[in-house]
Amino acid sequence: MSTANVYQQRPTTDVKAESPLFHASLDSLIGKGRASPGVFLREKKLLGHLTLRGDAHDQAFAAG
Repeated sequence: MSTANVYQQRPTTDVKAESPLFHASLDSLIGKGRASPGVFLREKKLLGHLTLRGDAHDQAFAAG
Protein backbone atom coordinates (compact mmCIF):
# COMPACT_ATOMS: atom_id res chain seq x y z
CA MET A 1 0.00 0.00 0.00
CA SER A 2 1.31 3.45 -0.84
CA THR A 3 0.98 6.56 1.24
CA ALA A 4 -0.85 9.45 -0.40
CA ASN A 5 -2.48 12.65 0.74
CA VAL A 6 -6.00 12.78 -0.61
CA TYR A 7 -8.12 15.88 -0.29
CA GLN A 8 -10.88 17.65 -2.14
CA GLN A 9 -9.47 20.48 -4.21
CA ARG A 10 -12.88 22.12 -4.45
CA PRO A 11 -14.79 21.15 -1.29
CA THR A 12 -17.66 23.58 -1.94
CA THR A 13 -19.00 25.29 -5.02
CA ASP A 14 -18.74 28.80 -3.53
CA VAL A 15 -14.93 28.64 -3.26
CA LYS A 16 -13.04 29.45 -6.46
CA ALA A 17 -9.98 27.22 -6.96
CA GLU A 18 -6.99 29.18 -8.22
CA SER A 19 -3.33 28.32 -8.13
CA PRO A 20 -1.04 30.62 -6.10
CA LEU A 21 0.42 31.99 -9.35
CA PHE A 22 -2.95 32.52 -11.09
CA HIS A 23 -2.70 36.33 -10.94
CA ALA A 24 0.87 36.38 -12.28
CA SER A 25 -0.44 35.79 -15.84
CA LEU A 26 2.54 33.59 -16.67
CA ASP A 27 1.06 32.65 -20.06
CA SER A 28 1.33 36.29 -21.16
CA LEU A 29 5.06 36.35 -20.35
CA ILE A 30 6.09 33.50 -22.66
CA GLY A 31 8.77 34.66 -25.08
CA LYS A 32 9.23 38.07 -23.44
CA GLY A 33 12.18 37.16 -21.22
CA ARG A 34 15.89 37.03 -21.88
CA ALA A 35 17.28 34.47 -24.29
CA SER A 36 19.37 32.97 -21.48
CA PRO A 37 17.45 33.37 -18.22
CA GLY A 38 19.07 32.60 -14.87
CA VAL A 39 15.90 31.26 -13.24
CA PHE A 40 13.24 28.91 -14.59
CA LEU A 41 9.77 28.85 -13.03
CA ARG A 42 7.27 26.06 -13.57
CA GLU A 43 3.99 25.50 -11.78
CA LYS A 44 1.97 22.31 -11.55
CA LYS A 45 -1.37 23.83 -10.71
CA LEU A 46 -3.18 22.93 -7.50
CA LEU A 47 -0.60 20.40 -6.35
CA GLY A 48 1.16 22.65 -3.86
CA HIS A 49 4.53 22.27 -5.60
CA LEU A 50 6.75 25.03 -6.91
CA THR A 51 9.99 24.21 -8.70
CA LEU A 52 12.67 26.88 -9.03
CA ARG A 53 15.80 26.07 -11.00
CA GLY A 54 18.84 28.19 -11.52
CA ASP A 55 22.61 28.18 -11.82
CA ALA A 56 24.14 27.15 -8.48
CA HIS A 57 27.36 28.91 -9.53
CA ASP A 58 25.48 32.23 -9.81
CA GLN A 59 26.13 33.91 -6.45
CA ALA A 60 22.98 36.04 -6.61
CA PHE A 61 20.80 32.99 -7.27
CA ALA A 62 22.51 30.85 -4.63
CA ALA A 63 22.10 33.64 -2.05
CA GLY A 64 18.36 33.73 -2.62
